[in-house]
Amino acid sequence: ILIRTFESEVKYIVKCMAVVLAPALLVYLQNDTGVVLIIMMGVLFVLFASGLRGAWFTVGGIILVCIIALGTYLFIFQPHIFSKIISGHKLARFYGWVDPEGTVGKEGFQLFYSLLSYGTAGWLGHGFQAVVKTFPEAQTDFIFAVILTDYGYIGGFITVLAIVALDIILLKIGFDSTNRRDKFFTIGIFGMLIFQQVWNIFMILGLLPITGITLPFISYGGSSLLSYMVAIAMFIDIETQNQKLTNIKIKQGDQIITMKPDKLVLAIGHSARDTYEMLYQRGLRIEPKAFAVGLRIEHLQSFINEHQYGRYANHPKLKAADYKLAVKTSSGRGVYTFCMCPG
Repeated sequence: ILIRTFESEVKYIVKCMAVVLAPALLVYLQNDTGVVLIIMMGVLFVLFASGLRGAWFTVGGIILVCIIALGTYLFIFQPHIFSKIISGHKLARFYGWVDPEGTVGKEGFQLFYSLLSYGTAGWLGHGFQAVVKTFPEAQTDFIFAVILTDYGYIGGFITVLAIVALDIILLKIGFDSTNRRDKFFTIGIFGMLIFQQVWNIFMILGLLPITGITLPFISYGGSSLLSYMVAIAMFIDIETQNQKLTNIKIKQGDQIITMKPDKLVLAIGHSARDTYEMLYQRGLRIEPKAFAVGLRIEHLQSFINEHQYGRYANHPKLKAADYKLAVKTSSGRGVYTFCMCPG
């Protein structure tokens, strides 16, 4: 938004909503509330990064708090009204989250037995493919419960560290780009990822309702993995376009040495066509040098010494002399010489 006025910000929000509301509504009609929440969270992060005034988010936060407070009141004091607003499998999941032990025979079965499984795992877990209690959809929504059950709290902590590391790497790639669209794409994907990660882990811990939100790149599921792999491919493309040197690896015997220089000069000559082809395929911008003609002129070392040192040419403390001359012509081309004297 170039000029921040109330009208321009409203138009910007309306444009964003016009893009996402139609697909979000279609997904919601398929009874997939979790995906709708993911989409809207990505939009929220983009709106926040666009520079909207804080008043919009303050008002939105107040409205959200009021909705939660009203829902809590209806659930406790007016359950018959609450059941009309939230019905079907959504209501069943809500009751299963609020009282998993009391509804263990029906809605709370999944959450209660997952809590029982990883709650007894300790620091190191029960071991690979251990089954304490069987709970449905362990490979998708509740994959983090499986990790905790098999590998304990240490395994869960390592998984969270890997998730955080991925998020940081993606943020760095996006924010290193000079393209504003890349930055908005990054913040949108980051918002979707962090929302999914936090919600999935928290719902397994019993802190948030079960909504069928998967854990990205870990939960089983082709559509979820495919969609995020497309995003990862775009991040790889962004990193390539950044044209920044991150590191080089040098092989010395059986050892591979990794270095992180800011600049790299490759003195590989014109005959290393395979190297140039590899760099070009990696997306490195290659520009041809200006045409140049070389001419070899031979001078005796004694001749050079006499012209550089004069009468001191044969002084024993003076090393072999060299020379270089450079001139720029009126056409803009340069002419230069350099000495390759053996000494």
